[in-house]
Amino acid sequence: MNFTLPDLFARRIEDLLASEAAIARALPKWIARTRNEDLRAALERHLKETDAQSARLRSIAKPRAGSSDAAARCPATDALLAEGEERLRDSTPSDEADAAIVDACRRVEHHEIASYAGAIGLAAALMDTSAFEALKTTLREEEFADETLAKVSEKNVERLREAFTRKAPDVDVSGREPIARA
Repeated sequence: MNFTLPDLFARRIEDLLASEAAIARALPKWIARTRNEDLRAALERHLKETDAQSARLRSIAKPRAGSSDAAARCPATDALLAEGEERLRDSTPSDEADAAIVDACRRVEHHEIASYAGAIGLAAALMDTSAFEALKTTLREEEFADETLAKVSEKNVERLREAFTRKAPDVDVSGREPIARA
């Protein structure tokens, strides 16, 4: 298949638009399932950012010939969201469900970070400084969202570890291999 660099960039922007739309549909369901207030606040903040990110992407896509707001789907994002949804299907709000939500969200964030980084490279190659700056802004937001989720996860894992060790005090949950003694 032959394509030009501008075509590739337009397609990347369409994929990102589809990705942000799918995330905007999924986040409210995941927010409703969390019981951790820090996680809820982080997801609500990111949902608001997602609207601004979509607006930025639409402003980049608008002047591009052949691009549209209606990219059918972003298969990678759809797969990550479906996997997260499957893990949460029969869950009730709990620290374990919150851990699954954080895991799913971080996987989506990492995909977004990689996608935005790729789009930034394409914008640089096309010498489109406006798109480059807009995409850099979004990349920083995605990185901050991932950092925030990592901090929430650390606190949640600590609570899970404490609860587990109360239930099974003789089990090593450190994840480290025992040191062989001679």
